[in-house]
Amino acid sequence: IIPCIIVTLGSYSVGNALAWTSPALPKISQELCRNHNRNASIINSQCDIDGVTFELAGWIGPLLPAGAIFVGPMIGFLVNKLGRKYSMVVLCIPNFVGWVLVTISKSKNSIIALYIGRILIGKSDN
Repeated sequence: IIPCIIVTLGSYSVGNALAWTSPALPKISQELCRNHNRNASIINSQCDIDGVTFELAGWIGPLLPAGAIFVGPMIGFLVNKLGRKYSMVVLCIPNFVGWVLVTISKSKNSIIALYIGRILIGKSDN
């Protein structure tokens, strides 16, 4: 029953990863924050990561499929060695680490942690 729960949560995570950028980008990019909030005192309190330009924020969405592009051969190898069920369980590890990095990127004020987290989520969302 544990593998079934893990696989179900994996599918839920794929949906979250694909839809996450739309509501998150306006809170990450400083330019989008400024356009959304006209009051300067609100900008610092509502923007999640300091100093993120529009160009840096533009990389957040494409990093998910960029992480998935090279994982196909690895998944084929895992399925041959471990089977389908345990391959899904193994792929949950980078997914979990990726979401942890996305979560802590706000408290650490790190766009790099966000980038690495999105790539790891992409690698595990196949």
